[in-house]
Amino acid sequence: MGLFEKEKKDAGRSIAPVVTTPSVGTPEVGLKGPSTRTVISANVSIRGEIDASDDVVIEGTVEGHVQSRRSVVVGPQGRVHADIQAQVIEVQGRVQGNLKAYERLRLGENARVEGDILTRRLTVEETAFVKGRIEMLTETPETRGAEASLQEASSG
Repeated sequence: MGLFEKEKKDAGRSIAPVVTTPSVGTPEVGLKGPSTRTVISANVSIRGEIDASDDVVIEGTVEGHVQSRRSVVVGPQGRVHADIQAQVIEVQGRVQGNLKAYERLRLGENARVEGDILTRRLTVEETAFVKGRIEMLTETPETRGAEASLQEASSG
């Protein structure tokens, strides 16, 4: 039995193993509470809106709008033609759209972003590419209100 496997017992007999995986690969910035993640794998293409309470990992293609109350990671194979809004965003693939990260945004070495960036903290690897405007968030009543509404939506 593997490290993350648990076996359920029913009156002394084995029913089935339950496999649990921790959220590996999602950015950690002290976001409160346990998290699960939604993974859009490399062979999946989605058109429309994604509105998630937990972490979102995009390895496939997404067109539309992506919002998470926690984090969004665009993996190395990820292709996004959408605006992304989350507490934390990490881009390792390609994004064509605006990025709004209320806590922090990280652009990995192979990241390619075409769109405007709005964030409180920004990390850009040396070989990342950005074409667009970058605006740093400061604490104002307006940003506190936007953050509060995003956090309220996650608890409701």
